[in-house]
Amino acid sequence: MAAVLIPVALVLIAVVAVALALVRFSQSRGAQQEALEADPRVLRYVVPEGQDPAVVLAEFQGLPLEVAPAPGEAVHEILISSPAGRPAVDREQVRTLLAGVQRTSLDADAPAPLPPVRFADEG
Repeated sequence: MAAVLIPVALVLIAVVAVALALVRFSQSRGAQQEALEADPRVLRYVVPEGQDPAVVLAEFQGLPLEVAPAPGEAVHEILISSPAGRPAVDREQVRTLLAGVQRTSLDADAPAPLPPVRFADEG
């Protein structure tokens, strides 16, 4: 009987540990999004129709920028900012980076070109 209870207990402990880790990750991601929303230096990039937001987010991996999808948006909007204590984001540098992003992760040769990169505050 004990041989059955030990693996079951270990599985339950693992499930609880994973659930707690997911809750912490979700809370930290939400806090990051809220901080970006409140940052006046944030750039808001509305992902054009036909471009995959996941590809845009992946392009920023490893860069010293804070990037997150805008919460609760019907359109795909990405928030881009510098970490606290660093100079504001160089708008033209980010624009150049975004201009080089492919449409999707599957179809790099999409038929129609993407529109020029514009941020939400540029009208």
